[in-house]
Amino acid sequence: MRSASGRRKLHLHHDYYDDYDRSRACRRCCCIGFLLVVVLAAIVALVLFLVLRPRRPDFSLQDARIVSFRVEQPAPLTTSGMAVLLSMDLELTLAAHNPNKVGIRYSATRIYIYYRRNFVGLAVAPAFYQPARSSGLVRASIVVDRVNVLQATAEDLLQDAASGIVKLDLRGKIPARIVVLGIQTPRIEVGISCEIAVSPRQQQLVSKQCGVKNVNLD
Repeated sequence: MRSASGRRKLHLHHDYYDDYDRSRACRRCCCIGFLLVVVLAAIVALVLFLVLRPRRPDFSLQDARIVSFRVEQPAPLTTSGMAVLLSMDLELTLAAHNPNKVGIRYSATRIYIYYRRNFVGLAVAPAFYQPARSSGLVRASIVVDRVNVLQATAEDLLQDAASGIVKLDLRGKIPARIVVLGIQTPRIEVGISCEIAVSPRQQQLVSKQCGVKNVNLD
């Protein structure tokens, strides 16, 4: 016959393996439950995609109002060479069109301004929500105060200003999320690219060309 201590050890041994088996079963159930949630989420996303068929939102530069635009060459020249100062105050109006069956929520957007690939200024467009199948306007201001243009492009800027046309490039990535039944999808980025030509003499916009370049998913 087994002693009392032997029976106690055997009982503890059985309890240990019972707890171990229950722990393994619990972990297995958790893994299966997690996989089911992932599969269901993927199925729901696929169904929503097939039903809604999300399309790329459209952006264009509706208007660019020139409040002021000035190119200066201070005298005397600096010891480092030619110095040309660029000052401008522009008010941009972007037209946004949402062709989808659901709304889109846009985050605040930074629009970078370049002259001959050199950064000269920045505009910030506010965050906004756009309902399904609607169009709206977004406004942003650009204020550049006596920015010293790089020497490599200073002479080009003087020549362009003298000819009456200065061309600028506007680049930006607009963060957005599609909203379905109050739930926001993963973020997408809409790349926008614009080319504008400004007349310093007439203080007005001469031409513009703007469009959506790409859509990136996070």
